[in-house]
Amino acid sequence: MSTDEWLRELERALKRAEDTDMILNPALGIGVVVLGPLASASVSVIATVCVATASGASVVSAGGTALTVGTVVLFAAFLAVNAALFYILIRRRNKHFERSSELFRIVSEILYRTECISKSCYLAIFRKVKDIEELGHLDEVLWIFLGTITFGVAYLYVAYRLMRDFYLHEARESAIASLLADELDMCISFFRKIPYRNFGIHILIVVFFPILYPYLVYILIKDPNNHFLEHRRFERTLVEKLFS
Repeated sequence: MSTDEWLRELERALKRAEDTDMILNPALGIGVVVLGPLASASVSVIATVCVATASGASVVSAGGTALTVGTVVLFAAFLAVNAALFYILIRRRNKHFERSSELFRIVSEILYRTECISKSCYLAIFRKVKDIEELGHLDEVLWIFLGTITFGVAYLYVAYRLMRDFYLHEARESAIASLLADELDMCISFFRKIPYRNFGIHILIVVFFPILYPYLVYILIKDPNNHFLEHRRFERTLVEKLFS
């Protein structure tokens, strides 16, 4: 492709940010995961008691039936809302990683073709982009299916991958920004927004203390949000400095 065609590809990649870098509300996510199942169970319990007592069943019998129904509904609703949540989280991970790789490939190609960067820098960026791509693609449908048939256990692995992959992804993007800054002698920085966490320990804590699950949901939503916001700032700075 010609340089003009690469520039048009860059413009398309930048415009895709609104679609790929979805900013989610952590409070809403936690509310849906926690309150959704509780509300569903409460409604089912009340409805079951009303129906059972209206049909002449004793209060004790109606209460036992309602407790059973409520437990089943609570668990089913919990699986359903988590399936929806993890589908969204996996999908935005995949779409952002794909766009990020495409963006840096296009930028490096344009800069190399216009002789703004050396071949060694171009190849170094290419290797970093390959490192980003090596984080792989998570199949949304497959992992939702596995999460459902394992009653949510598979989601713990997905949570581990989301935390780890975003941390590594950001580190590699920051390295690419440093390469460009050094080569072009410009102030182009990509600030790290995702702190290092012992990802395995976080998962084990949730296993032994399920009450902390909302905090895990908060991390899974908030960390990528911060990364996406920094990504937008970096992209604006990059385009302004290189192509203005």
